[in-house]
Amino acid sequence: MPAETHSSREVDIDDLERIVVECAAEVFDDDSVTIATELPDDAVAVADLVEIVGEEVAERALSHDLSDEAGEWQTLGDLVDAVTGLLARDSETAGTGPDSGAGGLTVLEDAIGHRFADRALLEQALQHRSYVAENDGTRSNERLEFLGDAVLGVVVTDELYRTWSEAPEGTLAKARAAIVSSENLAEQSAQYGLGDHLALGKGEHQSGGREKPSILADAMEALIGAVYLDGGMDAARRFVLEAVGAGLEDAVTGEGSKDYKTRLQELSAQVLSKLPVYSVEARGPDHAKEFEAEVALDGEVAGRGWGRSKKQAEQAAARAAWETHSGALLERHPGRQTSHSPDREQDQEGTDA
Repeated sequence: MPAETHSSREVDIDDLERIVVECAAEVFDDDSVTIATELPDDAVAVADLVEIVGEEVAERALSHDLSDEAGEWQTLGDLVDAVTGLLARDSETAGTGPDSGAGGLTVLEDAIGHRFADRALLEQALQHRSYVAENDGTRSNERLEFLGDAVLGVVVTDELYRTWSEAPEGTLAKARAAIVSSENLAEQSAQYGLGDHLALGKGEHQSGGREKPSILADAMEALIGAVYLDGGMDAARRFVLEAVGAGLEDAVTGEGSKDYKTRLQELSAQVLSKLPVYSVEARGPDHAKEFEAEVALDGEVAGRGWGRSKKQAEQAAARAAWETHSGALLERHPGRQTSHSPDREQDQEGTDA
């Protein structure tokens, strides 16, 4: 069997034809097969071929029984047509259920670092109201979102209070607002691929609901609420700080109010007298397109990022460049503050007052 595996979102017709030919060459022990090669009369061999192709194309394909259609196929091309039709049908509703995403919910559990004792809580956290409207007996994530919002606020407030013990109330309030904002939560959801796991109604799925910041932010809060109910406050605290903790210092110093593209642009203009240059490449089929971005500083690639939209990919690339190169650039610009100190922020507020 070919070592390379594929998800149904990545396979196009050329890939599919290649996969079928490679699998047929192994099953039939014949390296000369082509798409036009006629299928043998051996039903077992054909069944083996269908199973291997299903494994190579997508795990989801194994849930569809193609054996009833196999008797009507004449060539390998007929198998390609059958699987193409299967993937087309799946793409219409792909990812609309709570087990969507590569590897299902286990992958998401691994990403967030919490294994649910009550898997129903995780499923509910991912169920948007548009999905619930089309599926009787399901519950939306809105109540969990309500709970998660409160847990998020407590954890972030506690961490800010304890870590920046000398910072004034106004500074802490601004920092908390930046961290718990819908914009920040939606951005942080990308590190878990949360959009891929959402259960959406067909209309919401087709209109790009997996990329909508409001839906992603609500799902993050619902996920926090689910972790809290399943594992208690300690588990919720670990998840919250893992998800948003890296941005706390920037939020306290005020840098968190700027997105990474803006930060990088300002710093590059000040230090290099040049603006960052972005290049973006789109990959995958239209219904599941992904983008890879590179950002260059002074002609050198400084960061790469990926996203479900061009904007997300550019932000990810800018963040990678900022985290890797901002320190060196700041050292080259003595007029710019290089130490993000809460005490300095407090002193500045006192001067302004």
